[in-house]
Amino acid sequence: MKNLYFEKMDRDFREYDKAPKEDRPIFPYNGGKISAYRAWQESERLGEDILIVRELPWEVDSGAADFVLTLIAAGIQDFVVTDSSTALMRMLHKLSACGCRIVGLWKKEATGNEEDWFEYYPAIEGILCTLKEEK
Repeated sequence: MKNLYFEKMDRDFREYDKAPKEDRPIFPYNGGKISAYRAWQESERLGEDILIVRELPWEVDSGAADFVLTLIAAGIQDFVVTDSSTALMRMLHKLSACGCRIVGLWKKEATGNEEDWFEYYPAIEGILCTLKEEK
């Protein structure tokens, strides 16, 4: 899942890590942006053509809004939430308040090419969400 926005974030992370600690600027990304980046990174690793979100941002402050704004900036409209945390329901409501819509349930059966995910589960199950306006 090639994406220029997230590829730039990836370069930013690498440059930040290379800089000596005393010369590092303030870290440029917050929790919502980092959650979106990690989802992209995992989706890229798995070879997915849709963003798979294993962990939504924490509930604090603007996490959901920053997550959604990051997806918009990256040009991503559809994503699958596979997060199963106890805060899932609250986060779905926060995402909805930020313009996300739940499309329905989503499932992908194991193909044998995946690495760790299917070690414990025969399929990825999630909730398909979109930022597209309803027609």
